[in-house]
Amino acid sequence: MRLILSIALVALLNSLAWSTDTTKTTQVLIDIQKTIRDEYCACTGDVRQADFRVIMAWKKKQSFIMQSPQYTDALARYKKEFPAKLPVRPCDVIAWLDKEKERQTVAEKIIIRALLVKQDSIDLMAELAQNPVSPYDFGRLPFGLMQETFIELFALYYPGVPLLNTGRYLHAENVGWGPLSLTAAFYFNKAGRLYKYALESKGLPVDSLEFAVRPAAAVFDSVFTQRIGAPSRVGMVALFDIKDNLLSLRDEWEGGASTVFTGISRHNYTYYAKAVITNVALDDRKQKQGDKIIVTEAGKETHYLSDGPAIP
Repeated sequence: MRLILSIALVALLNSLAWSTDTTKTTQVLIDIQKTIRDEYCACTGDVRQADFRVIMAWKKKQSFIMQSPQYTDALARYKKEFPAKLPVRPCDVIAWLDKEKERQTVAEKIIIRALLVKQDSIDLMAELAQNPVSPYDFGRLPFGLMQETFIELFALYYPGVPLLNTGRYLHAENVGWGPLSLTAAFYFNKAGRLYKYALESKGLPVDSLEFAVRPAAAVFDSVFTQRIGAPSRVGMVALFDIKDNLLSLRDEWEGGASTVFTGISRHNYTYYAKAVITNVALDDRKQKQGDKIIVTEAGKETHYLSDGPAIP
């Protein structure tokens, strides 16, 4: 009954608001108008002398909502939850219903986000299970990972280390690797799977070769010897064996699931230690057999890897 009366008053007062016939204005309707204006001010906090047509538009919207089944249900739940707030103003119920909808929306987003994170975790774990770890891996990132998965796991295992996509490979600087802070490059085959990575120490001038660059190369040799065993070949790299854009090889591991080459190279008059690790089965390059170069001069055999210039 209250709802029907409210709708009727809305219609009557709406016509009155637009009417210029002052004879229709009675004291009763003026009192009702004041009641509605007071309700508007109390519900909205707008204490200005708003145009009554604006107030009537607000009241019509309230009345329309009050006709919905959702309002009837909300009113019953509101009275049950707030028994001390009787009598109930419709605007309070509507505001409470709006907040409830907002809470439901936020809760749904949280649930959806959690489900996505869970699904992502399941997908990551499934892919990790398909690519078992080996002593050749870069930390906890095994060969065979898809590039997208690799990026997600790298961010997880190396937080705060930016990973740049150069187009040819993924590139990261200041990566912790044992006692060294290195530049790393990660290469993916045509199927998008990790098949190779390269590690470089900081490029330094020739006067740092003995006390910084060679010790960094020795760390590479030591770490992979501990992981894999003795190298298949150990080379000696003299100063004049170091060439621009070629890796002069010290230790080599061949014949296993992956190849490992460590050595020293030079680029733009700076010297750096480098390690290149490649998974044989995943390497689908046509020219991979031409990577290794053997030069014999004055009875000395020197091995090089044509691995291109330093990681930019």
